[in-house]
Amino acid sequence: MFAALTFVKVFHWLVQDRVDYIEVTPSVSRLAHARIITFMAVLLGLDCAFLQHTIAATLASGGHSVQLLFAFEYVILASSIVATGAKYVMSMVDAAMEGRWEGKGAWVFYTELMTDMLHLLVYLVFFVIVFTHYGLPLHLIRDLYITFRNFRNRISDFLRFRQVTARMDRFPDASPDDLARCHFTSSCR
Repeated sequence: MFAALTFVKVFHWLVQDRVDYIEVTPSVSRLAHARIITFMAVLLGLDCAFLQHTIAATLASGGHSVQLLFAFEYVILASSIVATGAKYVMSMVDAAMEGRWEGKGAWVFYTELMTDMLHLLVYLVFFVIVFTHYGLPLHLIRDLYITFRNFRNRISDFLRFRQVTARMDRFPDASPDDLARCHFTSSCR
């Protein structure tokens, strides 16, 4: 079971890298798009199948099984492939709009924020279950900390973004006369 989890996890990493590559590559063939979509669907199907198997094995053993570890890992993998698929769709929408989708950054941010929040909740539930039945799970502390740190950093980035945009609204807009006098904007200097 561990080998299968590792094997599937490696392919999740590959699909995430491939989606990041497709996002910055100007011309990608339809075949490449079909392959990445098919691959994401296959990975999601595998995640769901393995999740169903591990839940059934956990319930059959009375709830105390190492299969519980695999079930939580497959929940994390399934949510990450859904988030990767959402980012892929957003990059395709942006490409269809020829890079002029102003809201893409916000949508990607919210997708990543929700994914981090879900991962944090899953790790917290798993931590509590393992702690209740077996004691302090040292192997989970690192994953829980990293997930919490990522979530906290995203929240602080969002709060800084809100502060900056609130301050920008205090500046007056340039009038047509101001624009006529100055041939360069401050961003061009």
